[in-house]
Amino acid sequence: MESQENILAEYSLQVMDDFQAFIKKNSLDFFSMSIEDFSLWLQKQVTRQSTDLDFAKRSEIRDLHSQYRNQFYPLWGALKKAQSEWQGSGKRLAWEFLEKKILGSQKAIEGLSQAIEKKMGEKRLECIAKLELYQKDLECLKKEQKIMLDSLAEKHALDKAEKELWNFKEKIGLNQKEKELEDILYAQAQRTTSAGANFEALSREAIEKHIIPSVAKNLTKEQKASLRILSNVTLGCARAEIDYLVVLPDEKNTRVLAIIEVKRNINDIAWGFLIKQENIAWFTGDVNAYSAESYRTHIFQEGHFNKVVYHEEEGKRLSFDQSSFAAFKREGKYFIDDLFFITDARPLLGMLSSDYRKFIYRISTDMNFDLENKEYLQDLLAWIRSFISPIQTRNILELYATRETWAKQIVFFSRKKL
Repeated sequence: MESQENILAEYSLQVMDDFQAFIKKNSLDFFSMSIEDFSLWLQKQVTRQSTDLDFAKRSEIRDLHSQYRNQFYPLWGALKKAQSEWQGSGKRLAWEFLEKKILGSQKAIEGLSQAIEKKMGEKRLECIAKLELYQKDLECLKKEQKIMLDSLAEKHALDKAEKELWNFKEKIGLNQKEKELEDILYAQAQRTTSAGANFEALSREAIEKHIIPSVAKNLTKEQKASLRILSNVTLGCARAEIDYLVVLPDEKNTRVLAIIEVKRNINDIAWGFLIKQENIAWFTGDVNAYSAESYRTHIFQEGHFNKVVYHEEEGKRLSFDQSSFAAFKREGKYFIDDLFFITDARPLLGMLSSDYRKFIYRISTDMNFDLENKEYLQDLLAWIRSFISPIQTRNILELYATRETWAKQIVFFSRKKL
């Protein structure tokens, strides 16, 4: 894992001086996009993704499927048919039960064989006796399995279909490419596991450098010294985990000065903004802006934030109730004041990062993928429009850009140029 010093040295933090220019440069909208513009955008995504190992490998697999579709899909169809017939066979459960017993005997034999090497005297003789019993039992089970197999036409058909498809995939190099993809995905999962913690230091730096000065400008020196940054705060809420709060504790209660959402992918700001609107409505007691049923818990059985709750962090226990969020007021439809985002300055994609992954997966696995086929492009664009939200990050940034103070509530991080 990277050290705090390394991650801070690698990235720069800033609020944008020309917020409108960034929005104008990232005005992507699939609902108003022409098919010609979509084709150009799609080509850029293919070029951009071509350096990603998993996309490149999936594309290679896709192209093999397409090249050999006349041979591959009859074999694949035969396997699916054989699998379905085996699943419906009345003898399948008995076969699987017998396989389970054989596996259990094999594990027992392996364990006893290891134990015999370590035991002495009576204990060793006991292990040897048990081992002999399991070996005889395994021999009987395998004989029973052989007899049963002779009567299982569906199992024979399944084994044959699996072998024929595997042999064909081996012949065209598909097995190897699937194994390479598996290795790539495993390596990516390992990196993802350790990557999240790297941005803890980056987020706290953004809060201390850009957010606290903004929310603390009217506080006394003593109050500023009392400010605290809290992380991963739920306050018993069924539908919220707040990345960070900046709070001012006092004798009676805790005042929330800032709610901070960290989005490593800027394209997820829209979702973060919308869910936080509902969460803040709940914290402030705006009962018409959320479903109480969705917020019922063993703490809040009526589904409303109507009692004192506590958050403990670094050995200190702070109390919260509705009055803690008194500073949060709607401006028109939305809570915007003191709702901050920390995010990266990458280009907007017009969809959530999860939707983009779904889109990338489709084009890297779709045998019919064709950048030159207008009908295919129209179908692909219609498919994208069917699942993306009409409210995207661009819309939220446009909202924040309407006031200079709001624009400064979005803190961007970006890699420093070497």
